[in-house]
Amino acid sequence: MTSAPPRRLRPRWWWAPLYLTIWTLPGLVSATQLAVSYGLRGDDPPFALLLRLALPGWYVWALLAPVVVSLALRWPLPHDWTRRLPLHLAASVGAASLWIGLVVVIRESLDLPGSTALQVVAANGVAPAVLTYWTIALATFWYRAQRDGRAREVRTAELDAELSRARLHALTARLQPHFLFNTMHAISADLRSDPVRAERMLVDLADLLRFVVDAEGREVVPLDGELAFTRRYVDLQRARLEGRVEIGFEVDASASPGVPALILQPLVENAIEHGAARRTEPTRISIRVHASPERVRVEIEDDGAGLPESFELDRTDGVGLATTRARLREHFGERHRFEIVARAEGGTRVVLDMPAIEVVRAEDEAP
Repeated sequence: MTSAPPRRLRPRWWWAPLYLTIWTLPGLVSATQLAVSYGLRGDDPPFALLLRLALPGWYVWALLAPVVVSLALRWPLPHDWTRRLPLHLAASVGAASLWIGLVVVIRESLDLPGSTALQVVAANGVAPAVLTYWTIALATFWYRAQRDGRAREVRTAELDAELSRARLHALTARLQPHFLFNTMHAISADLRSDPVRAERMLVDLADLLRFVVDAEGREVVPLDGELAFTRRYVDLQRARLEGRVEIGFEVDASASPGVPALILQPLVENAIEHGAARRTEPTRISIRVHASPERVRVEIEDDGAGLPESFELDRTDGVGLATTRARLREHFGERHRFEIVARAEGGTRVVLDMPAIEVVRAEDEAP
């Protein structure tokens, strides 16, 4: 398929009248000041004559201003000011001299008697000309500082985003082998005692790995996909702990927003391993999920062994919980709630409340 020819850029001439108008305004102000000055002395020259006296000087600055801006951008202050300040001082004197010469030539061409003498123009105009140079230069310094500051902010934000993505990728990569190792270890325990169940668990594990491979490189997945993966993981654990665990789902979802990939599995695994796997009597685990377009809330409760007395979520060294806590901080900062507490009636309660994430589904992506 051939690409469309590049669009030709047309010169934007509309700015020229606007630029001329900008430099005409101070000329009008100067002509008005001259009229007031002459009026205080009892003179009443025509305003058109005063405009012919005032406007040429400002139109000369309209020609010189781009040069001053270019110099200010090339030699910004305060960077290396000890070397650049003398350059600008010399440039300001040079610009003032050039301005004086051009004004004299223009006024002579307009046949304005009494105002074309070089000494008169120099005596009255050198200081304002130097001041005008520095006004333009300082305005350019300020503009460049603002532009560079915004560019640094954008670059810093980009670097922070890249670093956050790298950290999230590393955390997810850390979680996947942890999950795989634990599951393979559980299957290996049944290879000799119950090969049929071990084979069934291997099939379930293959489906889980297919989900992990499909989600590779995606930090965010739809909630329904995350729930499907968690349900398959629960089925595998039911087979492993046959008769020792009862796991139920309650899902109230008016939408399927995005959630961090593999965010539920470590929490369910923790409830199973610490609440059910270490007990001989059956353990009940309830997984409740409430989702809206704005937030997702997950509650996981078990009536198992409960938490150790010294348990602190912020200090746990368990790979699954520590990694989940770090991923939540990277995704949401302080905009989430994650806690694991002991239930009064025994067992453990996990609460995860987090903002919903916008996610692009595969069927919505452009081919």
